[in-house]
Amino acid sequence: MKLQLNTRALCLCLLLCGGLLFAPSHLVYAVTNLTIAWDPNTEADLDGYGVYVSRGSSGPPYEHVNDVFLEELADPDNPQITLTAFDDGTYYFAATAFDTQGNESAFSKQLCVELSGRTIRECISSNSAAGALDAGGGGGG
Repeated sequence: MKLQLNTRALCLCLLLCGGLLFAPSHLVYAVTNLTIAWDPNTEADLDGYGVYVSRGSSGPPYEHVNDVFLEELADPDNPQITLTAFDDGTYYFAATAFDTQGNESAFSKQLCVELSGRTIRECISSNSAAGALDAGGGGGG
């Protein structure tokens, strides 16, 4: 069985939470939450999604961030996950779908995001997803 993840709309919604990350001698404003959303897989035996990131260089290889099981999703028709604690830098995100037998799809197209202080911008890569970047809250970019 070959799983496919429809990634036409893999997107990243970035939220500046106005929170402060504490460094030993000073305060640093930083993006603390990133919410990633993607198009759902419609296969009958879908069990969930894998979320991956590569920092600084375009993936793969990616680092596995988390598995999101269908029963954990508030709205399985609009899957998303919120990740926390991001430092300044460039991040490349991708997703996969996996079924109840443990089969996993290929990586989606990646979404590239650059974070700098309270500034967020979508960056272009040769493997970028056709997604949307939305930033809001906390007076963000």
